[in-house]
Amino acid sequence: MLRKWTSKDPKTEFGQLLPKALRTIGSVILGQAMQFASGNVKTGRLRGSLTFALQDQQSKPQSPAGAGDVIGRPSVNDEVWIGTNVEYGPYVEYGTRRSKAYPYLRPAFDMNRKNVAKILRDTIEAEYGK
Repeated sequence: MLRKWTSKDPKTEFGQLLPKALRTIGSVILGQAMQFASGNVKTGRLRGSLTFALQDQQSKPQSPAGAGDVIGRPSVNDEVWIGTNVEYGPYVEYGTRRSKAYPYLRPAFDMNRKNVAKILRDTIEAEYGK
């Protein structure tokens, strides 16, 4: 069933679909980041702490791995934050003078860069049709 525009303002209509699309985007990139974080694992703590958050969430960030603490929330509605609360996460991502980098977030985003636009388009088309 196709939905008709209920408002004269497309921003209002799109604003209602955006959180749905951002949750999907967060989930897709999170899954890919978890796969990358599995490459150099000692305990699995970093992989298990990866999560994503939206500005409109009233609860803790969503994570299929059951991360505990809040990583923070975006301050605007059109962002999804993906990350970890583990203190050594940035050292793994970027490396140090003594340790090689094992990136997990940037490659996950880079691999899904084209998927972001597709997810947005698919969300709109699912609601309103092509």
